[in-house]
Amino acid sequence: MKPVPLCAMSGFFSFLLGGAAARAEKRRLEAFFSALPLEYCGWARGVDGKPAPGGALLYSRGFARALGIDRLTTVHDIENVLEAADAAALEEGFLALAQNGEGFALRARTRGGRTLHIHGTRGHDLGGLDTFDILWLHDVTADALEIAELKAKRKTADDETGKLRAALDAVPMPVWIADALNDIAWVNAAYARALERPAAEIVETQIWLPVTIPGGTEDAPARLRQMIRAARADKKPQTLRARLIVGGRRRVVEFAILPMGGDDRVLIQTADVTAEEDRTAEHKRYVAAQGKLLEQLQTAIAIFAADHRLEFHNSAFGRLWGVEDSYLNERPKLGDLMEKLRELRRLPEQADFRAFKKSWVDMFTGLLHPHEDMLYLPSGAAIRMLAAPHPMGGLMMTFEDVTSRLELESSYNTLMAMQRETLENLAEGVAVFGPDGRLKYFNPRYMTLWGLNPEDLEGEPHITELVQKHRKFFKLGWKDIESILVSLGLQRKEQTCQLHRDDDTVLEFASVPMPDGGVMKTLRDITDKFRFEEALREKAHALEEAEKLKTDFLANVSYQLRTPLSAMTGFAEILANNYFGELNDKQREYTRGIIDAGANLTALIDDILDLTQIEAG
Repeated sequence: MKPVPLCAMSGFFSFLLGGAAARAEKRRLEAFFSALPLEYCGWARGVDGKPAPGGALLYSRGFARALGIDRLTTVHDIENVLEAADAAALEEGFLALAQNGEGFALRARTRGGRTLHIHGTRGHDLGGLDTFDILWLHDVTADALEIAELKAKRKTADDETGKLRAALDAVPMPVWIADALNDIAWVNAAYARALERPAAEIVETQIWLPVTIPGGTEDAPARLRQMIRAARADKKPQTLRARLIVGGRRRVVEFAILPMGGDDRVLIQTADVTAEEDRTAEHKRYVAAQGKLLEQLQTAIAIFAADHRLEFHNSAFGRLWGVEDSYLNERPKLGDLMEKLRELRRLPEQADFRAFKKSWVDMFTGLLHPHEDMLYLPSGAAIRMLAAPHPMGGLMMTFEDVTSRLELESSYNTLMAMQRETLENLAEGVAVFGPDGRLKYFNPRYMTLWGLNPEDLEGEPHITELVQKHRKFFKLGWKDIESILVSLGLQRKEQTCQLHRDDDTVLEFASVPMPDGGVMKTLRDITDKFRFEEALREKAHALEEAEKLKTDFLANVSYQLRTPLSAMTGFAEILANNYFGELNDKQREYTRGIIDAGANLTALIDDILDLTQIEAG
């Protein structure tokens, strides 16, 4: 069969129609076929379906261009251009068309990557004499690419939707999507678990969550639908807090109603805010308890909000400043309150009150750390002010009347100065050791007695270190002396002792426990006292020896006198009693004189002995 392009078929049409009419018909046919959106290729068949004798192969120029070939002779030329599977399908379809007149359609890809839509049909003339098997070809490469791109986008969208739904299913709280009619279009797994129903059943029967709105009597689903409509209309998120039973437990949830962009659908998600509600309630209770506590304090306290208005004050605040509670309850601003206090002469006199007020107001924005100041009022009162930024915004201020305390502090400082001056000028050395055994205080006399320099006592040395500086005064028995000196500074009990240094100095030590857990140690030089006492002891010993000698002498003299005296008195009494004969008057007078003198002398000796015994103790 010889192929005949359409543009070269004038003889064929002339044969059919003859002459000028044939040429006119040819032009009409060419115009008609060129207007077709499809390319074509046809084979003339006889009545018996076989190729007609001298039958022509007709095809449009675009048919060959679409296949990327220069010339077309048989259907195999088409098959050679297609991929193997598509070529086999074309051959099978074309064979059925040629043998049985069965039409077919297939989508085929060329080896060059183009996509073609091929239809096989059989046509007859009106008389039924001529038959054409025609392959209609449409290059759908662009459409195929677009469809493939759309499919890829659809797959991506489906994947993203699947991921989003999987993510929403993983959310532990109910989430659902409402459609344009505000009905439930989709629910996540948590929603289904909350109702213990399948998700499909929930969507089909429109089962809403069993929520209640605190303090309200309206129907919760109706309220939710209303807010869904508002979110869609305003294109702004809406929120609603309600109570919901989840897993048999009552929870406080917050519904976030979110419009989904250009879509009429709305996403509703829930968040469990039970803990937040509990914290809020706990915070309110804490604030109330804190307010009660602050009310009981004697310190004046005021809390100003971020808008500079008085948020809280205790009774002490009104009493301190002499301002009525009715005025304070109106929540005046700090600047207005300062103006009123100025009128009452309850603020320090200022040359530039406007700058003074501004310095207080600026603390709302410029204060980062607590600020302390003293206010000296015209009445003579001294007020200690402490201002600190409030954690919730604003300013917290405390005011304390420290007039009495300042007077007491001044008196205390004066007393301390007097005591220090006294200690500095004592003849005794004084050292105070803390509970940790470190030197906390010493006076100049302490350094002098031990021959120390100020740098030796810098840094609060420990008593064990300090004692080592005294070693030069004790060459013998240092271990015992070291133990004594350390115990005097560490043991919390009253102790006294004397130590003799190698330089013949005698020191008297005393330690007294202090109320703060420390120990005060005093020492004084008693060398002169010790020497004087020793001299006195030596003199007393000498006197005792002299007294003993005197006593012994008197006792001996008494003994030596009493014996002959007794003999003389005895003989005189014998004579007086006429044992040896009668005495004359003169003899009797002399004898009586001897007896009386002996008695007087005996009494005198007894008195001397008694006096000696009294002096001897």
